Amino acid sequence: MYFPQTGGQGVLCRDKPVGPDPKKKIILSRGITKEEYDEVYIFLRDHNKTSSGNYTLLPKSEIERYLRLGSYVVLMRGEKNNNLYGTVFSVLLPIQSAGETLTHGCTTFLNVHSKLRGFKMCMPLIRELSNWGYENQVYCSYQLTNFKMCNTSFPVTSWFRPLNIINSLALGFVFPDFMDIKKFHDNRMKYKCKAPKGYSIDRVLSKNQKKVLDFYKGLIRNKKFAYNPDMETFSKWIQEFPTYMVTHEKKKVGFFSLNSVFCRMGTEVEGKLCTPLLFNSAEGHQKGVLKALVSIAAERENDVLYCHSVGDLDRETLENVSAHPTGKDSWFSLYNNSVTLSPKDLYVPFF
Repeated sequence: MYFPQTGGQGVLCRDKPVGPDPKKKIILSRGITKEEYDEVYIFLRDHNKTSSGNYTLLPKSEIERYLRLGSYVVLMRGEKNNNLYGTVFSVLLPIQSAGETLTHGCTTFLNVHSKLRGFKMCMPLIRELSNWGYENQVYCSYQLTNFKMCNTSFPVTSWFRPLNIINSLALGFVFPDFMDIKKFHDNRMKYKCKAPKGYSIDRVLSKNQKKVLDFYKGLIRNKKFAYNPDMETFSKWIQEFPTYMVTHEKKKVGFFSLNSVFCRMGTEVEGKLCTPLLFNSAEGHQKGVLKALVSIAAERENDVLYCHSVGDLDRETLENVSAHPTGKDSWFSLYNNSVTLSPKDLYVPFF
């Protein structure tokens, strides 16, 4: 495994990754069949606990979406009983890094059975995924995890903002004065989801996708680590994820793409979190564009906005829309890419 220890510009190591650990009594299988969809859904429902304390769900429709995006999947099973003990998905994305565009895997749903944690069972999954990538000339990846994966990992603050107050509380997303009846009206006003005055929001469709992509390319031109699709890839992207252009006084000022993540609290309450996959704004319009995003997220019946303080989503901008830090950071790790990064350099989707 190659997690670079220092930053630099000689990005790639093309040596074959380390093979599986023969001491582990497991079976690693590449890919996922339709017959395994429900099994994976149930496994993640019971074991995929996020930093917020909830469990992220992956229903059949979402598995199919990941596969349409060209994901790699590795499943880990017990050698004797064939029970599912681990999963990892990696979505292939064109990422602008160190002056060139390289294919990176956005690794997600890296998860092992709750009773097997602390025994280094994540590594067989990561190694098998790395070997699969090596065989298909995909040499780099990035991921957010609940733990520090390597010496170059750095923390990224997670934030939430209620969209539906009652549902967000049921999911465990509490905020200051949430139990104070006297503050009920104030909270209703504080967490309103109204589009900002003077801003207009338009869905990106095939008829305007070229103009929007050109605008987006201008926003990321000098970014160190950014999603950089060509027209064909962008066309597929907007079909899978609601994407919007924001204008102010007839001038383009922002761009965002949304994803809805399904989750549950405990064993009963299920909810819908809105996660911004892409968020870019012109200088001076971060707050207006984020308020526009909040209004669309609520309109699409999400319960909570859940995001990370990266790129243009800085603390001041998030606090301006009454968002709150979760109290537990995630860790960003970059595999086989030694470019030096910080949270403000990240303009890439996290799934």
